[in-house]
Amino acid sequence: MMIDLSSSILSSEDESLVDFQQAFTLAKQAYKQEINHILIIQNISGKANIENYNQLVKNIKLFNNKLLEEKMEITIRPGIKLIYSDQLDKAFNFRVESLTINKASKYLLVEIPAVFNVSSLESFFYKLQIRGIVPIISNAEKVKSFQMQPEILYELVQKSGALIQISANNIFEGSDPLTSETAKIIIQSRLVHLLASSAQHPEMRPYRMTEGYTQIEKWTSPEYVEYLKQNAHSVWFGHYFPIYQPLPFNKKPLNHLIKFKTLKRTSSRV
Repeated sequence: MMIDLSSSILSSEDESLVDFQQAFTLAKQAYKQEINHILIIQNISGKANIENYNQLVKNIKLFNNKLLEEKMEITIRPGIKLIYSDQLDKAFNFRVESLTINKASKYLLVEIPAVFNVSSLESFFYKLQIRGIVPIISNAEKVKSFQMQPEILYELVQKSGALIQISANNIFEGSDPLTSETAKIIIQSRLVHLLASSAQHPEMRPYRMTEGYTQIEKWTSPEYVEYLKQNAHSVWFGHYFPIYQPLPFNKKPLNHLIKFKTLKRTSSRV
C-alpha cells in the first residue's frame, strides 16, 4: 500500500468543467503503482474563501462513486495546502486546525513563496507547533531560496520541526534542472520526509511515485525509502513519527548550485 499526500487529479472548478475521464486515467495509473490512498489538494491563502474547496469535496464524492462502480479500491479525500505569506505570522488568528490533513489537527501542508522572511516563517511554524500541528513544506525543491541555500531547510527542520515533502515528478531531469538537482541534494542529506506525486495530467505530469522511490533508493538506501513510505502512512492516519537526523552537506550547497546553474546556462547556448 502506498499513499499520495498531494495530487491535483481533479479540478475544483464547476462540476460541468471537470475532466472526470482524465482523472480516471490518472487514478488507474496510481492503482497500477499500488497507490490506494490519495489526497487531492486545493490551494488557499489565509482566510481565503473556500468555495472552491467545497466544490472539490463534491467532485471527489462523485468521483469516488465512479471508482466504486469500476471496483477500483482507492480512497480519495480532499485536502488543503496553505499558501504562506509573512502576513500570516502577524495575524495568526484563524482556525488552522480545519486545514490539516484529514482534519486530524496533526499535519498542515504549507507552500512557501519565492520571497519570504525566514524569521517570520520560523515564528509561524513555532506557533503551529504550540497548537500541536506539524508543518509540512510542500514542493520544497522548487523554492528558489532553498535551491540557492538548502541549509535554510536544514535549519527549519532542526529548529521548527518542519517536515519536507517533494514531488516525484521533480526528481527527474525532465523537470527544471536546478529543481531536480536540489531534490537530489536534499534527498542525499536525508532532509526529505515525504514523497508525493503532484500528479495533474496523464502524460505531462503523470504518476511516477514508483520510479521516484526507485531513484531515491539508488541515492540512499532501501531503509530510507521504507522510512518515507511509513511516514506517509503516519501522516495520513494522524500519527506522529520520529524524524531522521539530517546528514551534513558534503560541500557548500550554494557554490555547488550556482556552478550547476551556470554550467546549464552555458551548455544551452552551445
